[in-house]
Amino acid sequence: MSNPPLRANRDYWLLPTGSTLDLLGSAMTSLAITLLAVHITGSASKAGLITAMYGVGQWVAQLPAGALVDRWDRRRTMVTTTAVGAVVMATVPLAEQVGGVTMPHLMAVAAAVGVLGCFYYPAERAALKRVVPAE
Repeated sequence: MSNPPLRANRDYWLLPTGSTLDLLGSAMTSLAITLLAVHITGSASKAGLITAMYGVGQWVAQLPAGALVDRWDRRRTMVTTTAVGAVVMATVPLAEQVGGVTMPHLMAVAAAVGVLGCFYYPAERAALKRVVPAE
């Protein structure tokens, strides 16, 4: 019995659609946080710390995340990291409402987003192998 074509595979369509939306949201968020840091500090070089903290988060989490993702359910990992990322990002407008966004807060958010990406992207790549038949 042959597998249905990919155009009829619901899981296949959900994976790239969700991944595209996640990538678009991440890119917009990264730009917004960097611009917010420039607005807060008035310094482009200080805003560069946001990008650096994203890289630090990735550097710290990349190896352990890969090993853990291999043991976890891929779909649950992708959904959980996206949900946690949304909560982390929601702290930025919340902080603005409460008393103002600070540079350390933005740096912590960037590091957390970097860590979460280390869990999401390997799970996405591994999930693709399960969704698309070998043939």
